Amino acid sequence: MTMAVPCLDFFPRPLELLATESSMESTKTLELGTLVFLLVRMFMPINKARRGLTQAHYFLRHRKQCTSSSTLLFHPPNPSHRGLGLLGPPEVHHDHPSTSVDHHLTIKDPFMDLLLSGSFDKQKFMPPIPYSERQQFQFPHPCIDLYQWGNDQQSLNTLKFLLEKSWNHNSLTTLKIICFLRKKIPPRKDGKEKFFASLLWLYKCHPKSLAYNLEVFAKFGYLKDLLEILYRLLYGYEIRKYEFFERREIITMKNYKKAKLKYSKIIEEPPGEKQMTMRLRDQKRILMAKKAIEKYNNDEDYSFLYEHISDIFARLLKSDLEFLNTGQIDKISLAAKWCPSLDSSYDRSTLFCESVARKLFPYDSDAEYREIEEAHYVYRVRERLRKQVLIPLRKALELPETYMSRREWRRLPYDRVPSVAMKTYKKLFFKHDDWRIRSHLRYLKRSVKPKFNFSRLLPHEILSLLNYAFGEEIAEYHWRRVVEDFSSKGCFHNCISIFSSAPWYNFSNFCYAFSLLTSEFCESPWKGKMAVRNASFDVDFIKIEGEDLRSKLKTLKSHDCICVTVSEILDKVINMALECNLSTDKMIKKIFIFGNTVLSLQETNESESMRKKFEMNGYVIPHIVCWDLKFCWIPSVKSADDMTFIYGCSNDIFRVFLEGDGNLDPVAIMDVELSGEEYNKLVVHD
Repeated sequence: MTMAVPCLDFFPRPLELLATESSMESTKTLELGTLVFLLVRMFMPINKARRGLTQAHYFLRHRKQCTSSSTLLFHPPNPSHRGLGLLGPPEVHHDHPSTSVDHHLTIKDPFMDLLLSGSFDKQKFMPPIPYSERQQFQFPHPCIDLYQWGNDQQSLNTLKFLLEKSWNHNSLTTLKIICFLRKKIPPRKDGKEKFFASLLWLYKCHPKSLAYNLEVFAKFGYLKDLLEILYRLLYGYEIRKYEFFERREIITMKNYKKAKLKYSKIIEEPPGEKQMTMRLRDQKRILMAKKAIEKYNNDEDYSFLYEHISDIFARLLKSDLEFLNTGQIDKISLAAKWCPSLDSSYDRSTLFCESVARKLFPYDSDAEYREIEEAHYVYRVRERLRKQVLIPLRKALELPETYMSRREWRRLPYDRVPSVAMKTYKKLFFKHDDWRIRSHLRYLKRSVKPKFNFSRLLPHEILSLLNYAFGEEIAEYHWRRVVEDFSSKGCFHNCISIFSSAPWYNFSNFCYAFSLLTSEFCESPWKGKMAVRNASFDVDFIKIEGEDLRSKLKTLKSHDCICVTVSEILDKVINMALECNLSTDKMIKKIFIFGNTVLSLQETNESESMRKKFEMNGYVIPHIVCWDLKFCWIPSVKSADDMTFIYGCSNDIFRVFLEGDGNLDPVAIMDVELSGEEYNKLVVHD
């Protein structure tokens, strides 16, 4: 009769063949752990010894739970409880000594202090903001407050107030704005923090809307964002700040250790420091597992969300395996990349690999699972997740991180590197594989082709066609179409444009194109002219010379951009109108000033005096539109009397601007930014 030895089926066959009744009886006097380690040392090849010792160590950790005091035979638990809940590592279910340690052996660990003190549980999610701070959010459209809040560097405490107002006004738009925060705002602008804080608010107030829209949220960021939600629900939404300071202390300790090694003869190592560090590490791992199990068992909303997230990963991994087996590599998702590795940070804190493994390899999927303990079952399915799912899929994906960790820079397939990864690791690629990365970039530069939707070309996109071979004729054709289209609609009639910023600013081509466009729709004396400064440094209008689009663009670029004030341009307009004795219908209606324009209080007072000057001569002062071209993550519009200020730029904003005859409002900008197929998949459930 052969005895059932747990975990030996994961060792190589020579070790398994030795696990017979006779061999075990001949070694009864040996301690079980010593036997396993000796067998691994004797019969395993050197290149597999490290893995075998790790498996043997895992088996020893399961020994108390998997065996009785007198025999190694298993007693399987009730099958009705199989696969439910979380089990965690075996140490969680053992009795452990007190977590308090001697003062002379204490190593400062901020994370452990917070974990033991329970301050995460007592931490308030978002304290209410004072009424004085609420008064600045008094727009008629509550969703606009939340939308434009992403641009501000305000505290997260204001978020709860804005989310509640926006949700009560339009819950679906609120969900879109939350996704917009993740998609548009970069991490250095606290975009991730604002996004996760909003998701935690959803968890507190609308858990079903959060759970049923998880896949949509992941498409605006990464699949690992779903794991980050669980992590922050366990330890508080500010846990990353605590970990940042903890890493700084670790770096300081490493520098101290280097100095200690250098002057080891002077500084003596405290007794038991290594043992204390190992003990703290084990205690931290056990406490994290206990906290994850306790949260899962006691919080129904958390377990509901947890199961939805693990279902998403399990479903994606299962479909990816089918694509891998059928050779459809291009259809494989990145679930294998973002799924936590065994004993990684996310796995230790949330026990996520256990949940995914149980769903991929359920208890009823294999008859062998019925004869083993649940702890052994969990161990085996976790190993199957690693060996049969994650490793093959990651190998098929050819992830750059895999080659980088192995230092196989010469084998890295640059054609499979995503644009985000290329931007992140560009310096490392140039450092370790300079020649290949430069060759790859030269190839991309030669093979790139313009991607335009010719049916809806914007004016600055038409100018971009001039940079390509045989693009001049296409640009001329589409330019005539745009001019005829706007002329028939009567758009931008008697409007002038001034480009008052350096040509290297963002979207300078749009300013050149729009200046050419508006000059076509003006009547004499403004038609075909542009504003420049003459020899006496006064503002003047000169004719844009050129017979074709390229020559006109060359004329625009040959003149330096002028820095003008509103009073200067208005004064020039009223003087030209009086000189030419223009009627009111031929007067300039709008003046567009593009550039990084900031008006001072003195200029505002001068514009008031200019308004009186226009009214005295029977004219209406033109509406001033100042468009700040400085890049802004969230475009916004502010209006005051006869002036409009626009901040930020994008092709979608330009399209709405042109279709609306130069009129923009905050709601229109928000609707444009929140449009798209990915936003339409969001659904409100509670």
